[in-house]
Amino acid sequence: MMKAIQDSSFFLEEDHSREIIMIDLTSYQRRPHLVKNLAFLIYPESLAVLEAYNLLDRGVKSNHLGISMSLSIRANQQARTKNIGEIMRTLNIGDGHPGAAAGTIRCKSKQEMLKQKKEVLSQIMKIWSSQ
Repeated sequence: MMKAIQDSSFFLEEDHSREIIMIDLTSYQRRPHLVKNLAFLIYPESLAVLEAYNLLDRGVKSNHLGISMSLSIRANQQARTKNIGEIMRTLNIGDGHPGAAAGTIRCKSKQEMLKQKKEVLSQIMKIWSSQ
């Protein structure tokens, strides 16, 4: 599990302070079972973890994306300035509460999925920075 997290995790270029760990599981044929919060053992300075994965349609990998995000224990203990549920509602892709949220992005092709993934991750980072 830790190897899959380490191999799939990265930070966006605009995330200079490395606040959001991005775990991209779209390269896997089948979504590996992960506890995404284990990423905080590798990157303890981070405040949130975001997991992007392909949804399954009757057991087959589809082009639709799932996004799941949660705050670290450290971020939860600090003043509640970040609201992940509000990020998902602002982007109109899902819902949640201040500490955790999830959403779905429907895509017709792999190219659209790759484009949408890049745009949504960038938008999430912009909203996160503005909160």
